[in-house]
Amino acid sequence: MSGQNGDGGVRAEQKACAIAARRGGCSLEHWCSTRGMSGPLSSGFASNWRVNRYARGNVLFYQGNEPFALFFLCSGRVKIVRADREGRRQIVRIIRAPDFIGERSLIARQPYSATAEVMEEADICVIDSAKFFRFWSDQPEFARFLAQRLAITLGDVQGLATDLALRTIRERLAKLIVRQSEVPPQSETVILPTESRQELAELLGTSPEVVCRTLKELSSSRLISVSGRRVRILDGARLRAAAWLPAKPVDFYQSRPVPPSSQGELQSGHNRQRRK
Repeated sequence: MSGQNGDGGVRAEQKACAIAARRGGCSLEHWCSTRGMSGPLSSGFASNWRVNRYARGNVLFYQGNEPFALFFLCSGRVKIVRADREGRRQIVRIIRAPDFIGERSLIARQPYSATAEVMEEADICVIDSAKFFRFWSDQPEFARFLAQRLAITLGDVQGLATDLALRTIRERLAKLIVRQSEVPPQSETVILPTESRQELAELLGTSPEVVCRTLKELSSSRLISVSGRRVRILDGARLRAAAWLPAKPVDFYQSRPVPPSSQGELQSGHNRQRRK
């Protein structure tokens, strides 16, 4: 969601963001600065926003509507839902704080391709499109920052498309359980999914009945145990293998280039090895 700070760094950052939101502030400035945006630029960008509190079920924008603002999720979760003409729904992404919402459609000046619905009480920053594009035009560094963000999001979407095309429901569900165990406030061994069985089905591209049956299969294989809505991971290594995930979590958002001083140390160490 491992990088320089590892999964512990991600957990600490998400906890700090939630605390800032509860205190009436927003983590946007800090979040941007930790992802490569300079201090003055992140401060100027954050000053253009207003913070609102949204209840579960509130809709930020609807599929097919024209984009009017950029959103930043300070606390809580938002699901991005796409529906067809027959009313069938697919959750294409669950966004957890802290992160942007709706940036692709706004930058592309295209209608929203899905609906954004709040899953739990959330603090969300909003900047209207006019202010956003003024900042975009005046600050080339900001444009480069968002280009990187969009590239990362594109990679996530490609991964989702691969999962839907090539992975079984069992593999997808195993991956979902592992990913949820890596997100605070869940522990690494016990999770309490906040999604309903219907939401899990929409997220995995299947039906609630198949979700229940697959949970039983994973439990029978002694990978997990299920008690009500509580899921306990019994064998994390085997569960990650079943999900086709690496042995250790990787957080691409926290990855950083190696500082020049460290590069010099690495190079000198490499030279010493060669001389030996």
